[in-house]
Amino acid sequence: MSSGNRRDPLAPWDLSDLEISPEDSVADVARTLLRFAVLAPSGHNTQPWRFAILEDRIDVIADRNRRLAVVDPDDRALVISVGAAVGTLEVAAHHFGYEADVDVLSDPAEPDILASISLRRAASSDHDLFAAIPLRRSTRKPFESRDLEPELIAQLKTDVELFDVLISVIHGEARFPIAELIAEGDAIQMANADFRKELVSWMRPNKSDANDGIRGYAFGFSDLMSHATPLVIRTFDMGKMQGARDRELATGSPALLLLATRTDDEERWLATGRALVRVLLRLTANGATASFLNQPIEVAALRSRLAAAAGTSGIPQLLLRAGYGPLIKAEPRRPLEQALVETKEDQR
Repeated sequence: MSSGNRRDPLAPWDLSDLEISPEDSVADVARTLLRFAVLAPSGHNTQPWRFAILEDRIDVIADRNRRLAVVDPDDRALVISVGAAVGTLEVAAHHFGYEADVDVLSDPAEPDILASISLRRAASSDHDLFAAIPLRRSTRKPFESRDLEPELIAQLKTDVELFDVLISVIHGEARFPIAELIAEGDAIQMANADFRKELVSWMRPNKSDANDGIRGYAFGFSDLMSHATPLVIRTFDMGKMQGARDRELATGSPALLLLATRTDDEERWLATGRALVRVLLRLTANGATASFLNQPIEVAALRSRLAAAAGTSGIPQLLLRAGYGPLIKAEPRRPLEQALVETKEDQR
């Protein structure tokens, strides 16, 4: 099967030629499923994952070279991102008639192997979620005022319960104290020159050939602004301006979604990523979209205040705004070949 033009950083989003036939080997099936997995969301679009296709399983490996040392010093968001890749693979597997048995953190001697996945034939399912994989986007533009459907909210709660993840859906005036925490987080983060430097290192011009990072159009920047804005961010503390913008986005969104867990460890972070995928794909399948406002989680001092404002007993892991917004371009992705490790020896 054709894999497309790998010099085009948007080529991995073209999945039109990907099918699975009964004659495909286990390795062929794994490669096809992994082409969907690499479309998972990740912090700053770092794509911090690697994959090893072995005789009886797929190992999903944290790529610590792509970690965000300033904003994510504990690799919490990195592990969530890897979990999102696992979750995307699960949805694709279900569509093609496979059950993905996920063994989490099973080898203490290999701490970077966060999950091992074995495949077995099963009834096909998750077709709506599967169809949403190439359509999912993080939309940072304002949303329409119409509310999420109650049936959709109920389904989101069912989706995250599969992974023992908690979800709080925040409407109306309850959004306002959380919006203030988001703005406070912006002020703290943007005052940190190291934070700004790290952020800018993952920002890309609109016409960049890079296959990772965030292109300027994701922020609504013109081609010229996509070149100039990183220099401005690196040089100046724009926390007040960013806080005002994010406060407006939060209060203007029909709903804020907080994903939380009962404990705070790698296993729960991975579960959060798997649950996140189902939330984002469920929204997409219903014509909605989302983007992240994680500042009150990334700033440790604000995390417990966020939990109290949201009324959750869990530990906050991700904060999203959800609603109905405009269609935007996809972000670049690395081709699978760049993330693939063929053997155990290649991992060392």
